[in-house]
Amino acid sequence: MEVLTLKVALVAPAGTITLEGTLAALLLLESATWAPPAGAGPLSVTVPVEGVPPITPVGLSVSEETVGRGGGVTVRVMVVVRVKVPDVPVMVAVTVPTVAALLAASVIVLVVVAGLFIRTFTTLAMLNVGFDRDSVLLVRLDVPRTSAEPLQRAALHERVAATVRATPGVSHAAISEVTPVSGMITDVYVEAENGLRLATPQNVSYKNVITPDWFATYGTRLLAGRDFDARDERSGPPVAIVNETFARRFLPGSNQVGRRIRTPSPAPGETQPWMEVVGIAADATYLSLRDAVPPTMYVPLAQQDVTGSFPFVSLSVRAANGSPALLAHEVGDAIARVDPNIAITFTPLKRQVDAALVQERVMAMLSGSFGALALLLSALGLYGVTAYAVNRRRTEIGIRMAIGAAPARVVLLVLARVTIFVGIGVSIGAGTSVWASQLVAALLYGVEPRDPVTLIGAALMLVIVAALAGWLPAWRASRIDPAEVLRES
Repeated sequence: MEVLTLKVALVAPAGTITLEGTLAALLLLESATWAPPAGAGPLSVTVPVEGVPPITPVGLSVSEETVGRGGGVTVRVMVVVRVKVPDVPVMVAVTVPTVAALLAASVIVLVVVAGLFIRTFTTLAMLNVGFDRDSVLLVRLDVPRTSAEPLQRAALHERVAATVRATPGVSHAAISEVTPVSGMITDVYVEAENGLRLATPQNVSYKNVITPDWFATYGTRLLAGRDFDARDERSGPPVAIVNETFARRFLPGSNQVGRRIRTPSPAPGETQPWMEVVGIAADATYLSLRDAVPPTMYVPLAQQDVTGSFPFVSLSVRAANGSPALLAHEVGDAIARVDPNIAITFTPLKRQVDAALVQERVMAMLSGSFGALALLLSALGLYGVTAYAVNRRRTEIGIRMAIGAAPARVVLLVLARVTIFVGIGVSIGAGTSVWASQLVAALLYGVEPRDPVTLIGAALMLVIVAALAGWLPAWRASRIDPAEVLRES
């Protein structure tokens, strides 16, 4: 039971004061009578008090102060009544906080997991991949056997690249065996002259066959040395360009340009010629956005007998401005002028990179949708339990307002209780989400399962939703008419 104290100051001329009617109801008294003292004795007060159900009086005290006013005497009487207000029913006291806490705990887990997946997707989508994904159009070239023999295909591909490069709207164009994030790879064992003898798989590097202008087409920087050019013909000395990771692993130290590397020969007992490293390219994503950049070596197409093990190559076209997809018609016409039998397929590089994020995008969309739905349901649930609790406590709120509680204080009272329940649920849910996030750790990238930013963001989001959900019942509670509530009681 909660004990409230009611203080009422009554000012009247000497005589008898009687409280009754509506005023008496507001003061939780049916009547109070004051009689002037006889002679100089102390103040004599008779105050019969009866509780207004379900209010129970538990104490009464009276004090007086005599004030001179003109020719008469005015007596100020302070009547203090202490009453007991019934507690909220046990079912409400237990059910409301339990439901609110469970709602908050379950929602925080869903929101945290959704936040982790969304952050994973955004991290991968904004990843610096080492090339320009927005300005390049990929054209897969499938050259039929009747158009060129394998040994003549390199020259045919060079002519295609040169013709497309001269097309209006094209700034750069180059041929390659593999394009970034295509799901295809060629890997080889590597040996460096006077270098470290590495064991498998440390001695494995990815390999790509390209033509001059490939790095400019993709916007990948050359950090040292030069690009391939007309000097790198079949009759010239074998050359290669390697990325930073390759140089650190196989060519430690300085002066990496000019050193020599080679790959084992596919035929037993034979050796491949040494290749001079003529350039160091910046690291760029090769196979997967999630994987670390692997050691990669690039070799000129003109020096290869056969363009790898794939039956086709890709032409990469960089648009001078605007969307690269707009160049499809002009590029197709240029290729047809070289050989109308070449089958071509167009794919913007951005679409290919985005296709590598299908799993992350789906997970982010699904988890985000479930998280948003959970927040909406939690808002409805918290609104419902708060409105129910306020309705069951109408009498208490009416009494508080009758004895002087301001509407703003009533709003704060209701919101404070909602915040306490939600805070308990957030604490439980945060611990549960830390455990649950370990189950999806393998699907995350660039964010830890126990990421504090995600946890704090989810908690703040839920607190805001809870405050909005509880504000309407709290505002309605502040509009309660105390007289009407007490009459209903």
